[in-house]
Amino acid sequence: MAPSLKALGLLLLVGLVAGVQYEIRGNIDLIRSYDIHPDFYDEAQFTEKLSKASERMAQIVGPDFEDFFVHDYKIHGQDTAVFHAHLTLVSNPTVSRQDIIDRIVATEDVQIYFLRKNEFEVHGERFRVVRADVDHCLHGGILLPNATCACMPYYSGANCEIVSCRNNGIGQIGRCTCPPGLYSAHCEARTCVTKIDSVVDFSSQSLILVINTRTSMAFDLNTIIENIPVLVTDYTNAGIPLASFIVTVYRYSKNVYFMETNNFLSSSDLIDYLHSVTIAPSSEDQPTLDAINNAQSTQTVMRPKSTVYVFADSENTFDPTPSTLLSSTNESVVIQQTLAWRNKVVLILSQWTATPLDPTGNHFDVLRRVITAVHGDLLIVDKTELVGVIKDLLYYTIGGQNTFVQYYNSVSKTIPILSDAPTQNSYLMLSVENGVTLPNVQDKTGKMLVPYVSGRRFALYRIQQSVTDSVTISGDTIPVHNSRVWFTSTDDVLISYSEDDTVDNNYAHTFNGFRQRPSLYSSFATTTGLTLLFRLLPLPPKMPLVYSNLSSLLSQPVFQDLMCTM
Repeated sequence: MAPSLKALGLLLLVGLVAGVQYEIRGNIDLIRSYDIHPDFYDEAQFTEKLSKASERMAQIVGPDFEDFFVHDYKIHGQDTAVFHAHLTLVSNPTVSRQDIIDRIVATEDVQIYFLRKNEFEVHGERFRVVRADVDHCLHGGILLPNATCACMPYYSGANCEIVSCRNNGIGQIGRCTCPPGLYSAHCEARTCVTKIDSVVDFSSQSLILVINTRTSMAFDLNTIIENIPVLVTDYTNAGIPLASFIVTVYRYSKNVYFMETNNFLSSSDLIDYLHSVTIAPSSEDQPTLDAINNAQSTQTVMRPKSTVYVFADSENTFDPTPSTLLSSTNESVVIQQTLAWRNKVVLILSQWTATPLDPTGNHFDVLRRVITAVHGDLLIVDKTELVGVIKDLLYYTIGGQNTFVQYYNSVSKTIPILSDAPTQNSYLMLSVENGVTLPNVQDKTGKMLVPYVSGRRFALYRIQQSVTDSVTISGDTIPVHNSRVWFTSTDDVLISYSEDDTVDNNYAHTFNGFRQRPSLYSSFATTTGLTLLFRLLPLPPKMPLVYSNLSSLLSQPVFQDLMCTM
């Protein structure tokens, strides 16, 4: 064995026998965000506070405690300082991982979010705030005589190291990952170019999970962990490769805000991470929209047209005033980014039968508005139904192309059934909220349809166009319900809008009161039948345009001055 390998082996051996070490993330009230802010940081005071934090952890853990070593701090929200530390115990501790969690949860001043046992002891440098002198500027920035940087557009930070991306692009290490159809350096709008330069790649997706971690979600978290292999198999069976696994865990309690997003290349790594996530009590509503935003805005490996599965059991923390205007509220941002990336959001709110959710007020309405705007699903389910939802229901939502959506409606309606082929399965999802009974569904002959998968407040119907080309929502009294119809297809047509006639791709949404022109992108080269529904003069309302391919469609007079050449 080479000398360097001997040294490494000795280091690992010493680590294994010296003690038991955990990677721990949490918050202690003693240290706040201003303690680690460069403008307020005081090395002596911070060192003293770290020493007191170590003493506090020793009190909590007990005689088995050996060391508490903080190697990093992150600011979550506005004022929560989350430590990343190594907690070392004696070589044969009497306390288990769960004992440590229980003892920390029982305190008033310490929160725990993550606890994982290390295979061997890890050592590093203690966290401290270092004010590095600015001696260079990145990305074309200019170093000024006062040791500051004048940054180029789209860059900021002391060294111009932070990149900004337009149109919900995701920035990292000075580069932007853009939503589908956008291909400029910073995802900004760009004039028409040939379609070979466009970026419309739906060949793979990401599995995105957003999970609240307050104590009432313990059953949900365990159920999710156990059934992730089922979800992965579902994607395989649907013929959709998973390029990445993204998870956001979050919790808000006593004005302490924790939110962490990670990505993994394998489902086994994702499961291993979730096994180390901890839960703790919280009676507050949770920042679910912030968590969805975080999941869709921080990971450059996120693939477009992915489904964001959200698991929570409370209303949203914040309740922005309803508005049709774009803004920086979490409601508006989540809608914009979901539409830009062509993602779907499936929000699963679970409850115990004895303590049902009370879906009233704007804290709940904001969730309804988001799901309505992005054409997703909001399902209120009993926790005892959760296994069935993941195992039996979610598979059918994978790769779905919506053909009909209507939310919070209470009238009878006839819904057309559309698909790529007459014998292809289409799916109708009906959902209601607490205290409401699901309506009936009939085919065009009046025959009552039986749900393929169902729960107390949702029902999924599997329908073939060759059997019935429409279904009717019926009943003596139609309850307020949501209805969404889709079929599975890898083909898609993206429509974007711009006020600039020379731009071929910009916003994934329109603006009320502004003149905008649509552009179309297709994820397939040819098609035998493309049906688009437009409400543009001089066509009568809802009159369909049917053409054999995009070229013949775009050659029509109504589109000749609306579109870039494709």
